[in-house]
Amino acid sequence: MEVVREPEKFENTTATTIICNNYLHYHAANQYTVNADRKSACRSLQKTDDLDLIERAVSTADDTITAIGEPYRQAGSPDLAQKLPNGAAAIFQSPSPSGEKGTGTDSDGSDRRRGERAVLELDCKQWLAVCGLLIVAAALGVGVGVPLALELRSSRLLEARLQVVKRILQEVPLVDGHNDLPWNIRKFLHNQLHDFHFSEDLRQQEPWSQSVWSHTDLHRLKQGMVGAQFWSAYVPCGSQYLDSVQLTLEQIDVIRRLVDKYPNQMQLVTTAKGIEEAYHSGRVASLIGVEGGHSLGSSLAVLRMFYQLGARYMTLTHTCNTPWADSSLADDPSDTLPMDFIEHGGLSGFGNAVNGGIVMVSFFNNFLSCTDTATLHDVIAHINHIRAIAGVNHVGLGAGYDGINLTPTGLEDVSRYPMLLAELARDRQWSSSDIKKLAGSNLVRVFREVEKVRDDWSQVGPTEDWISMEDLDGKTYCRYPGT
Repeated sequence: MEVVREPEKFENTTATTIICNNYLHYHAANQYTVNADRKSACRSLQKTDDLDLIERAVSTADDTITAIGEPYRQAGSPDLAQKLPNGAAAIFQSPSPSGEKGTGTDSDGSDRRRGERAVLELDCKQWLAVCGLLIVAAALGVGVGVPLALELRSSRLLEARLQVVKRILQEVPLVDGHNDLPWNIRKFLHNQLHDFHFSEDLRQQEPWSQSVWSHTDLHRLKQGMVGAQFWSAYVPCGSQYLDSVQLTLEQIDVIRRLVDKYPNQMQLVTTAKGIEEAYHSGRVASLIGVEGGHSLGSSLAVLRMFYQLGARYMTLTHTCNTPWADSSLADDPSDTLPMDFIEHGGLSGFGNAVNGGIVMVSFFNNFLSCTDTATLHDVIAHINHIRAIAGVNHVGLGAGYDGINLTPTGLEDVSRYPMLLAELARDRQWSSSDIKKLAGSNLVRVFREVEKVRDDWSQVGPTEDWISMEDLDGKTYCRYPGT
């Protein structure tokens, strides 16, 4: 018997096409032929959105695949030459001399020419089963809003889940709310950028390669499909009441100079629109965040100047109280943090004037599991907890890379974000649109809402309140007297 190879090129990369093409490619590579009608049907599944059939296909897939080809095996035909790995059966006609009738299964007894191409025979039920599996992926490929877990919850389809994530991150930017690289630049290089080669793999360069605090470079940001990054202008709590304002200004300066050094890969942005423009241009939208209210020196005038220099968020506290807000450590008084550490019961009146934000999940092991070890699944548990409490519209990602020395297994550096989203895609409650919100849409939405408030209040003028001397509690030793 002679069979004809039917080569195929597969260029699409959606989850649907992966499965469809694997099906066709297998038979082409093994010199089986799929007729034009069935090939066309396979391709057309990319446009299918029959949700009811998806549900039935998922619930019955395993049993149905096992049953494919059973009628052929039971028939015991002498022409059954091979059973395919997916359970289907290929029927071959025995070669016959020229001019003789074939000895196959044709009822009309017509002649078969030597070299006739073998045809893959699948009856209606068998083909419907294959179609059902493909429709699952088709629904994901066109984003019909079915929970991704319907087809992607199996680890065997990791490649397909990653393709779905890739498609999502081609539609919305992945925004990470916190990266402490600027402080590492200060520690290792004293903010001198001429010896900092951010476009190279820092895992191969000292001192970065020797540090457990280093997780970021431009190469890995690209691998992680990071579309926007808030760079943290962090300074230690010990600088409060001393030179915290000066140090913060120096960190804002190094962030701006870093972005300027790599104009083809990074773009400084200060608006929601700027995030989207940088993202669509293929550059990492780079924003500035101030970590800890101690950086303000308890002055709203300083806050306004940080804004003018490009800072677009400020966390209320770090690991220390400020004169107007308590650190979260005050929630758990202990021998090292006595009850009198709780000063304001949360926020003072001044603190309420500067509050607002979105919950962005940290990846620090001690925060995730209260131990030195954690995994990607601990991060997902925290994400789901915040979703359950605040809703899917109020959760985001703020890993804290380069500011943490213990990272979860599976999320070792900034290149691993797609794996997090792909694993999350196995959860039934996370649809494609939900993952978009988590990845970056929530942050961009909140950013726009803040901008609207800014515009609405533009005619009112800034708040001119001063923090009370009572809140300062005598901590004025670094202030000019009488001011």
